[in-house]
Amino acid sequence: MTALLELRQKISEVYGRYEAYVRICTKCLLAFLVFYMIHSQLSGSMNPRSWAEIVVATLIAVMIPIDACSILVAIFVIVHMLMISVEAGVIAAFFLFLLLTYFIFKPRQSILITVMCLVGMLNLTGAAAIPIGLLCGPIAVIPAAAGTFVYGMILTLRQNSSVLEASAQRLTSMEKAAYFIKAIGSNERILLLMAALVVTIVVVYMIRKLPYSYAWAIAIAAGTACYVLTVLVGNVAFGVTVHLLYLSISIILGVLISSVLHVFLFLLDGTHTEFLEYEDENYVYYVRAIPKYSVARTDKKVTTITKAGDGETSEEDSFLDDDQSLDDYFRT
Repeated sequence: MTALLELRQKISEVYGRYEAYVRICTKCLLAFLVFYMIHSQLSGSMNPRSWAEIVVATLIAVMIPIDACSILVAIFVIVHMLMISVEAGVIAAFFLFLLLTYFIFKPRQSILITVMCLVGMLNLTGAAAIPIGLLCGPIAVIPAAAGTFVYGMILTLRQNSSVLEASAQRLTSMEKAAYFIKAIGSNERILLLMAALVVTIVVVYMIRKLPYSYAWAIAIAAGTACYVLTVLVGNVAFGVTVHLLYLSISIILGVLISSVLHVFLFLLDGTHTEFLEYEDENYVYYVRAIPKYSVARTDKKVTTITKAGDGETSEEDSFLDDDQSLDDYFRT
């Protein structure tokens, strides 16, 4: 435990020294991955113009606050969807800006839309469910489900783009919009992922708030079981195709990330309240240990310094002279 405390202290010192660079690199990497995945999902072909668009969007995302990155991602998604189908782009714009209005009141959670959209396109939704439940409250299910829904719109348009292009002459705009909305609602895989995500986040949050020493460890195990069971039950009940390889990788990553958070944010945190239980021959003792906070006071000392050779003495020297004269007086 001492080695982990020293490691945590070193990480904190390094992060505090290079915080600005770490934030910029993290934003740059996240933005580049999101824009690259969106472009590859909706366009497919990569050319110099595509790379230029991705780089420009990434640079803009680095310069703006992280709370506004979701708005930039929404605009990027809408523009690419408009290039495939105008009706699908209009519907996506309506849903996205309807969701983003919520984050006027909760701006810091808007980044979860971008994160969940990215992990959805990487087929690693389970890797983010348990950490979100550990770090955030139950209200985080809204941005998490919204990010999964954005991924669902991208996936639905990619799967039905050929149908929309082939029926461009036969169907009206309203018919194509109705077809796209129906395709989103009938995408059982996205609905299953959203349900598993919501159930896992709520279960993990409720368990890790319990007043027990092993609450976080139990929450990680329960969240893993809930996510796997929800996906497998949905696979059997609704016939949704689930890739066991991606499911296993996402669960392993989620458990690893959650374990690191458990160690560094809970076990090594000396500021949280602990609940202890022990017993003797006659009684069972339930102890609630609350850490004490104290601020060390520093004593200030003012010393007057004069130039050498001026013949003047400082205040401290005069006090010393007075003390010496009093000692000589009492000694005689």
